[in-house]
Amino acid sequence: AVIICIKNKEFEKASKILKKHMSKDPTTQKLRNDLLNIIREKNLAHPVIQNFSYETFQQKMLRFLESHLDDAEPYLLTIGFVSELVCILSIFLVKEAEN
Repeated sequence: AVIICIKNKEFEKASKILKKHMSKDPTTQKLRNDLLNIIREKNLAHPVIQNFSYETFQQKMLRFLESHLDDAEPYLLTIGFVSELVCILSIFLVKEAEN
């Protein structure tokens, strides 16, 4: 949602979404700071924006969710569940960017 807002030159909205949904967790701190700098500078040409891939984002989310699931569930059931979570999260982020 943040990337979509930046690409649409909605920098204030991007900043609000970023601050609301991206924690100050050390594992995401570099990306958070990069995005805040991009928003502040209104830099649409930054590689983070230019190289953004929605498909890559979905794959990363899938790997993240898979890493937090219990291995006791059957694989296909787990993959179906994770795929649904990624779809729901993606829809939420797009709707957040549209508002």
